[in-house]
Amino acid sequence: VSRGISSFGFDGVKVDTLIARLTSTLGHSTANELRYSWSRDFEFQSPHSPAPNEPVGPSGFAPQVSVMGYSTGFTFGTPDWMPRRALPNETRNQIADTVSWVRHRHTFKFGFDANRVVDEINDLHAAYGAYYYYRRADFIADLCQWRGQVLNDPAFNQACYTVIPEFDYLPGFLPSENRGYSSYVQGFGNTAFTFRTFDGAVFAQDDWRVRPRLTLNFGLRYEFQLLPATQTPNPLLAASQKFPNDLNNFGPRFGFALALTADGKTSLRGGYGLYYGRIGNSLISSALTNTGALAGQRSYSYKPCYLFPDPKKPCLDGPLFPNASADPFTPTSNGNVAVISPNMQTSQIHQMDLILERQIAPNTVLSASYMLSLGRELPNYVDINLDPDSRQDVTYNFVPDSRNGDAAGPYDGRTLKVPVYTARLDPNFQSITQIRSNVNSSYNALVVQLNRTSTRGLGFRINYTWSHALDDDQSSYAFPSQARNHTLSPVPFTYTFDGTSYTVSRPDYGTSNYDVRQRLSASVFWSPRPFRQSHGLLRGVLDHWTVAPIVHISSGRPFSDHISGDAPIATCAGCDGFMGTGGPARLPFLGRNSFRHRAFYNTDLRLSRRWTMGETGRNLEFLAEAFNLFNHQNVTESTHTLYRVEGFNGSHTLAYESDFATPVAAANTIYREREIQLGLRAHF
Repeated sequence: VSRGISSFGFDGVKVDTLIARLTSTLGHSTANELRYSWSRDFEFQSPHSPAPNEPVGPSGFAPQVSVMGYSTGFTFGTPDWMPRRALPNETRNQIADTVSWVRHRHTFKFGFDANRVVDEINDLHAAYGAYYYYRRADFIADLCQWRGQVLNDPAFNQACYTVIPEFDYLPGFLPSENRGYSSYVQGFGNTAFTFRTFDGAVFAQDDWRVRPRLTLNFGLRYEFQLLPATQTPNPLLAASQKFPNDLNNFGPRFGFALALTADGKTSLRGGYGLYYGRIGNSLISSALTNTGALAGQRSYSYKPCYLFPDPKKPCLDGPLFPNASADPFTPTSNGNVAVISPNMQTSQIHQMDLILERQIAPNTVLSASYMLSLGRELPNYVDINLDPDSRQDVTYNFVPDSRNGDAAGPYDGRTLKVPVYTARLDPNFQSITQIRSNVNSSYNALVVQLNRTSTRGLGFRINYTWSHALDDDQSSYAFPSQARNHTLSPVPFTYTFDGTSYTVSRPDYGTSNYDVRQRLSASVFWSPRPFRQSHGLLRGVLDHWTVAPIVHISSGRPFSDHISGDAPIATCAGCDGFMGTGGPARLPFLGRNSFRHRAFYNTDLRLSRRWTMGETGRNLEFLAEAFNLFNHQNVTESTHTLYRVEGFNGSHTLAYESDFATPVAAANTIYREREIQLGLRAHF
């Protein structure tokens, strides 16, 4: 856990649902099912009060402070997603109807689905501000300044700068002028908005029993989503004045089932379907409100002005830690905004599978499956306000880790030249995050399964999966304010490594974040009865025991390297990172997800025993359960920072982080250290 003790907040969820169903028989071969549902989903979050001695801004709440978030860092203060008074307060009315008609060897189905949603949103991202630090020393410098200047503790302030010599890297600046953070973000504007969306669909399906051993399935579904009208359009931003609608979503479906042998013990099944997702209401909400207009919501990125040595380039200097900024809005200072691409499409998923299955013994089936899933038009977030003509080539020299005895890195003595963005296309805005549908993904898998239903006290399920997943960095962020620019570079670029130039046309294509190359899962239910014929104490103690282990083994999860720090040249607000894109910062010659955590092993075990208690159906069960029985350390997170930018104004080095890939977490909400529990359960 890397979050402060008072930095979690309170979360509330209220859900109400009403479902009505009318099923009608319309003759001997026709049936109709009409369904209606009304539901309300109200979710809200509020922050904790600040902890004792926590730096507090003028609002009475602490800003979010993130120190070395990509490495062995920590975060405290008010999370930048709080307060959320309603996110969402959503009301849904949905009606659907399905008609089934049997005609000879065909079973036809027709239907429609209509879904109207009203969302009330009351939320402002980074309302209390959010500070980000690349170095712990920078954070301590600001903390010392706050204690010394604001809390009137000059002795403590002077001690900080005397004891820790790293603070001398800002020559000519007094401690009271220091801003050690790398960036600061704060949101302004209205918090409450209401909007409506409508989703509709119609479908037809035919299940055709061609022969006793062959069944075919055909289907077609058409669906659409209508986006709301804009509410706070910005006259300086054309994309904020109208939202697109995607109305060409036809999804064909096909499937078959074939018995290969007359005894029915061998079968072959397969199918293909094109399925559509939707543009999430969280994305719609962001584009609806984050337009930079005075009536909407605006967020601004700040950097300390010492990072802008060129007086001809504007600098929006951030506040002194831990203060908040005043609203800097002017008609030509609109901050960070979000827009929906005019070519935005709903997500497409092509799914196909082919399954060969054989019964090899009573209640025992062996099967082999091939699965293919192709994602198309998946959502992405791209900053389209980076000026390609402003790029300046910067050459970095790889050096050892000076903080750890000059520990040698893998690229010491080599050079890397990359283009760095230094300006905005439209100076009226900072980042313009375009929500677009340009991510593709592919998933191929081979699955072998051996299943036996419980027979004579023994049952098991064993499956092995080999798979490979590739994509263009599929994003799971719900809000653009969380992702901002989600690409290494918005356009193809050329870099030079150790004297050789390379052009990158798809900078984000690589192994998926969700790629687990091999996975083995096995569960067994075994209830041996060797003492069933015994009598007395022997049978009472040793009979009716059940052993049920579950084993899970898989390849380690992949992760990418990270480069901390900003380019040591003047850059625009929000043009963060060693390439100035404000997006992912990693070495371009390594590619995404070039590293993996350790392999995963986990064994759970249950022992149980039942005693019959008089009447039929009444019994008492004793349970002994162990989770992670062998207490295996399953690494769930490691340090990602491989190199850090060091120096300013002329110093262009990438210093090795020798603790790269060091495990920092070995537990999550599902898999933890060994735990054992005992229990009694009464059945009646």
